[in-house]
Amino acid sequence: MATDRPVCLASFVHSLRHVRDWQDRPEFGQACDWWRVGGGGILALVGISGAGTTAIADQIVRSLPGVTEAEPHRLQGDTLLLPDGLLDFSFEAAPNPQSFFDIRYDWLVIEFQFIDRRPLAGSGVRTQASASPVINALRHTGRKLLLVLDELEKVQDDASRSGVFGHIEDSGLRAFITRTAAVRS
Repeated sequence: MATDRPVCLASFVHSLRHVRDWQDRPEFGQACDWWRVGGGGILALVGISGAGTTAIADQIVRSLPGVTEAEPHRLQGDTLLLPDGLLDFSFEAAPNPQSFFDIRYDWLVIEFQFIDRRPLAGSGVRTQASASPVINALRHTGRKLLLVLDELEKVQDDASRSGVFGHIEDSGLRAFITRTAAVRS
C-alpha cells in the first residue's frame, strides 16, 4: 500500500527511558524550535542526573510524526519535520565509544546504502569503524539525520583522571562531536 507520508529510518539501539508523567518544560520547546529551524550542529541538553534531559529527548523523539507508536492520550507533533533518519544511542547501556561508531556506521551502510569501506580482517569480517569513516559517511549521506546521544556523561571525565570535568575521553568521539557541532543547517 503506497503512502504519501515520509518515512524516517529509525534505529533505537538503546531506547530512551520513557517518562510516564511528562511535565512540560521550556527546554523542550527550545529543542523543538531548534529542530524546526533546521537542527544543524548539536543541541546539548545539559543537566545533573534526574534533571530530565532524557525525558526531554524522549519527548522530542515522540513528537516526530510516525516515528514511535501513537499514544492515545498524546498528539504527535505534526509541526516537527521528520528526519530522514534517527539513531537513538545510550552510553549508559554501552559506555564504549567504539560500540557507538560500529553501530552508527552499520546503520549508515544498511539504511542509506552507504558503501562499506572498512577493510576485511583475516576472518573475512569487517574491521571496527572509527570516528573518521563515520564522520565521512555522515558528510556524504546528503540526508537530514537526528542523532540522540543519551548519557554522554558515561564517557566523560569526572575530573578524577585529566582534571578537566566533562572532557570527552575518547579522541574519536571528541572529534566526532566537535566536527558535528561545527555543522550549520
